[in-house]
Amino acid sequence: MAAQILVIDEDDDLLELYTALLEEEGYQVHPRKALVEDLHDIEQLSPDLIILDLSLKQRKEAWALLHRLKTHSSVAAIPMVVCITTSLSLDQEDYLRESKVGIVYKPFDIDELSQRIRRLIRTH
Repeated sequence: MAAQILVIDEDDDLLELYTALLEEEGYQVHPRKALVEDLHDIEQLSPDLIILDLSLKQRKEAWALLHRLKTHSSVAAIPMVVCITTSLSLDQEDYLRESKVGIVYKPFDIDELSQRIRRLIRTH
């Protein structure tokens, strides 16, 4: 059975890109344009990995979702990758490293993203 990846990004074009790239790699992709409010939805889906875009438009809300995901016991162990366009503060990078969240800067290299996803899914 193919690993399931939940992709959360506000940009339709990027969601299509993620979906095409990841399906080509053999993953089952669940794209979401809106930030997930109810973690029960993620619990039900039980993805093998979550990709979260920390966009400029919804950065504060995306960080809040990331924190909820990493502190809610039923979903905290799901590996995550955040995609971001700007550099992070040292505190933010430390938080992501401590939470074992992968960081991919945009524009991202497709091979780098694929390797990071494979590594996280394999070690989970």
